[in-house]
Amino acid sequence: MTEWQPIETAPKDETEVLVFRMDCGCTAIAHVAFYRSEEAWDEYFLPDWESKEEYVGWWSYIRNSISQEKLDGIYTPTHWMPLPAPPKKGDE
Repeated sequence: MTEWQPIETAPKDETEVLVFRMDCGCTAIAHVAFYRSEEAWDEYFLPDWESKEEYVGWWSYIRNSISQEKLDGIYTPTHWMPLPAPPKKGDE
């Protein structure tokens, strides 16, 4: 599969994929992202957090950040595709 697929069909097992959305209807924005489910948050969830549900969804390292940022609201991806294979040794 090398074409964009609806985000509803994306894997939700923390597999990194390429996600896409339109920004203001004119610019294509793509991120490497992964979906973190409520079950996956169980190992990270701290007792003093009010609600795990707000953390469920698509996450990415964007804007060269060292921390993860949730892709929600206007940043919610609409499409996805698998990451391409990395270059082979010797490819330049």
